[in-house]
Amino acid sequence: MTDYLNRTVDKAIENGDVEGIVVTGLTLKGIDILEKALDKYGDVQTASLVMSFIVPKRFKDHRVEDWVENYRSLMDRWQLWHERATFDIQRGKRMNSSEIAPPQVYVRCNHCAQSLGHSLVIQNARNREGKRMNVQTSNPGGRASSKQKSTVCPSCRKPLPRCALCLLHMGTPVDQLRQTIMTNDTHNIDPAGFDLWFTWCQTCRHGGHAIHMFEWFQKHSTCPVSNCSCQCQV
Repeated sequence: MTDYLNRTVDKAIENGDVEGIVVTGLTLKGIDILEKALDKYGDVQTASLVMSFIVPKRFKDHRVEDWVENYRSLMDRWQLWHERATFDIQRGKRMNSSEIAPPQVYVRCNHCAQSLGHSLVIQNARNREGKRMNVQTSNPGGRASSKQKSTVCPSCRKPLPRCALCLLHMGTPVDQLRQTIMTNDTHNIDPAGFDLWFTWCQTCRHGGHAIHMFEWFQKHSTCPVSNCSCQCQV
């Protein structure tokens, strides 16, 4: 029986027969089968999806890593960004915590340096007076998150920044604003919702909703905030 199974596996590897994975399982032999099948048919999607269940959680293999990166690049070229992001998220759930890169960018309060997402601990952060502090992620005073206003910092309760043009605070529900934009110009609506995300100048730190900033800088080059002469558009 052992000799028969070995011959079956060798034949599956030689022919790139993915049904041989029923015998090998998701092992190095299984990767050999998928590699041969990929060489014959070019189906990088199947190889990437199947092996993402165990690589790199169970073991590492540079071939699988190359397949995954090629698959991600392929989806980016096809502008399937949402699908690629979903793939990354689901793959990350099957990875060891040490394999997942920590977030590099996050939003925090200007007053207390608390992360607004409550999913991070910001070590050695500094407040506005320059004092070093470690930011906690728990809600202060045991307040229920469901009762917190979305327009204030959940830690220090101070208001979040306003859009420089419409003067709405970050976190303000935008359904009415979106309806107004659709009424005036349906071409300005981004189905993904990025048009109402906040963006800001890296020099003067002023900003607002992306669609408002875009419309402003189509006609102006300086910051929309009064008494600020920053050439944000440059």
